Amino acid sequence: MTLQYAVMAASNPGDRFGRYGTARARIGYAADGWLAYATGGYAFGRVALKGTATGGGVNASLTQNTTPSGWTIGGGTELALGPNWSAKLEYLYVDLGTVNSTIVVPGAPSLTDSARIQINVVRAGVNYRF
Repeated sequence: MTLQYAVMAASNPGDRFGRYGTARARIGYAADGWLAYATGGYAFGRVALKGTATGGGVNASLTQNTTPSGWTIGGGTELALGPNWSAKLEYLYVDLGTVNSTIVVPGAPSLTDSARIQINVVRAGVNYRF
């Protein structure tokens, strides 16, 4: 996160990443009850941008919720445990780009918060197929 500000005495940015989702395709190789695959596609997430700035008796605050979209890529493996059961291990890299927000107070310099949203996800799980 990069903060750019001028003449502000104090600033307190606080960006929070909430939930995310993906729509992906996967391609892989299967043999003897296991699957190795690569996956990729569209990603989106919920980001809450919050910040306050004070200086010279002037207080300013910003609250902005946004849902940026981007892309994801990753890979994983899945192993058959029985006729309907399997176990999986997967890695995803999610890039939702850069989210910008600005606090503007008349008569004072503005405060710009620029946050690059990148996520690394490792998941393990057990699947049951009906």
